[in-house]
This record gives sequence, structure tokens and C-alpha cells, in this order.
Amino acid sequence: GKNGLSSNRKSSDDVDWYTFTLAQDSCVNISFNHPDGTFPVVGWKVTLYNSASQKITQFTSRLTDLIIRTGKLGLRKGKYHISVEAQNNTADEYTLLVGSEKAENFEFELNDTPEQAVTLPKGTLMSGSLADRLLSLDKDYYKFKVTEKGYVNVVFTHELQDGDKNGWNVRIIKPLSNGKYYEIVRKVSKWNKDTLKINNLGLAPGDYYILIDGDSMAYNSSTYSVKWSFYANENFEREPNSTKLNCQTIDLKTRYTGA
Repeated sequence: GKNGLSSNRKSSDDVDWYTFTLAQDSCVNISFNHPDGTFPVVGWKVTLYNSASQKITQFTSRLTDLIIRTGKLGLRKGKYHISVEAQNNTADEYTLLVGSEKAENFEFELNDTPEQAVTLPKGTLMSGSLADRLLSLDKDYYKFKVTEKGYVNVVFTHELQDGDKNGWNVRIIKPLSNGKYYEIVRKVSKWNKDTLKINNLGLAPGDYYILIDGDSMAYNSSTYSVKWSFYANENFEREPNSTKLNCQTIDLKTRYTGA
């Protein structure tokens, strides 16, 4: 742990900078704690940057929070920086602790766009966590490829949480030829239901993305896991086919299966 003190300044707030280096790809957990400050106002803003000065995660700690934890953050090996910025005139000491463990089948930040997506092999269980952000939302993209006609199943799991809150969106997205993306399906995973399944999603050969986000959800940084499987079937319906414009051509006297 690293102890620090927010100095009182008349002209500007104190900012404390720290740096650390990961010798290997790792799962990092940052914790920030301090004494109870009684008032529920924001005392500090903590930000994690990579070596390119890109913001990976950022959170605020109120004087009454006592301890804030980021949950697991998948980070590539390299150098990182943390800033601790005082938001109020407080003389309380804080403690900053950066823990790490080897990352095995864990998502790596930044993966907020399809272009930054990590390929998710068929049948591989990948874990991740939505990083805390101020004024924006973390998005975790995973790319997968369908090589023949058939259907896909996706399983999303997480630790059980108290409360009937919506915690995660699980989306399947298809890139279009015009550079845009089409959302084929979206399902919502609740805190108190540990498993969500997308079953029998008929897809044509091509590239697709699984997107995990917390848009319009109750934020939750707990670790989740996701995997996909594929079953070849020449005569299974293929998404998207929700309008006459993208309907599927079928042969006469041929049986087709859909879901």
C-alpha cells in the first residue's frame, strides 16, 4: 500500500501521481481507502492511465466511502500511471493499493470498440469486468467468426448479487458493409440470476461481436464469464431475418428449423 495526503491549497487542488510496471499480462485490482470523513461529498478522484495516456478507469471516493475497489482489470504488460486528485479541502490520509495476478483468459483494456476487440475462440470461457468510468461507460467487445451455416449458443455467467437489478447487457452484433453495425439480439442479466443464455441463434458465415456493457443498467464491476458454441446446420434460419427486406430464401420441399 501507498499512503498519501491531500494538501490544502488556496490556488488549486493537490494531485498525487504514482506509476507501476507489469512484467506480464495481469489482472489488476486497485483499492483506495481512507478514514470516515462524515460528509458524503466527493473527496478524491482516482484515475488509471496506460503509457499512451489513455484513460482506463476513473472513480471518485466520497469522504464517507471508506474503501473503493475497482474489481479485476485486465491489463497488458507495461507501464501505468495513477493520479489521485483532491476534490475538497481535506487533510485525511488515504491508502492506495495495487494488487495483481496472472491473467488467464481474461479481457484486456482497452476494448471499448469493435476495432479493439479480442478474438474469442469457440468454446473458450473468457472472463471480464466492467471498469468504473466517470461520464462514460465501459464496453467489452469480443470478436468471433462463424465459418459455416448453423446456429450459435452464448452463455453469460456471473457471481450472484443481492437485489433484483439489471446489471449487464449481452448483445450480439453484426458488422455491415457500410461500416455500421446491426444489433441482432440483446438480453439483460440481473444481479440475482447468475446465468443468461442466448440459444439457437442462426447465423450466416462471417464475423460477429459479443458486446458486454452496463448501458442503462445498475453499475456492477463483479467478474463475469462468457463463451460461445456453434452447431452446423445447413437448413437453420439465419439472423437477421426480421423484415421482408432481409428474408431468407428457401427451397421447396425442404424442412427448415428456426428459433
